[in-house]
Amino acid sequence: MDNLENIFEDNREDFDTFEPKAGHAERFKNMLEENKKSFTLSLLKYAAVFALLFIGSFVTYKYFSNTTMYEESYQAVVFSNLSPEYQEAELYFISQINSKYETINEINCQCNNKGKELLLSDLSQVDILFTELQTDLNENPYDERVINAIINHYQIKLEILNQIIDQLQIC
Repeated sequence: MDNLENIFEDNREDFDTFEPKAGHAERFKNMLEENKKSFTLSLLKYAAVFALLFIGSFVTYKYFSNTTMYEESYQAVVFSNLSPEYQEAELYFISQINSKYETINEINCQCNNKGKELLLSDLSQVDILFTELQTDLNENPYDERVINAIINHYQIKLEILNQIIDQLQIC
C-alpha cells in the first residue's frame, strides 16, 4: 500500500488535471440535505410503527389478560327514568357488584382457572333474567313488582358473588 501512496504523492500534478463541474459543491450540499431529510422521515416512520405496535400490544394484553377475562361491570342505569331513590339504590348495587368482580379478579386461586370461569359462567345465566326484567320495566316503567324484582336481582347477584369469593378463597 505504501508504494501506491508514494506513486500518487509523487505524481500529484498528473492526477489533478480535471476540476469538478461548476456548482458541484452546491449539488453535493443539496444531496446531503436530501439524505438528512430522508433519514429523518424514515426515523419518523419507524417511530410510528413502534408506537402502533406498542399500542396494539397493550390493547391485546388488556383484552386477553386474565384480569379482564372475568371482569363484568354493570354500567347501564335501569332506573334512570324513575325516582332518585331508585337511582341511588341501583348505583349502590352496581358499585357493590363491580367491587365483587374486582375482588374475584384479584384472588389468585390455586384451583384451575376453569373453575373460576365455570362459576362466573353460571352467574351469567342470572343475567339472562335481568335482561327480561329490563324489557318488562321498559313496558311498565312504574310497576312496583318489576322494580322490586330488579332490586331482588341485584341482591341475589351480590349473594352469589359473595359465595363465589368464599369458594375461591377456600381453594
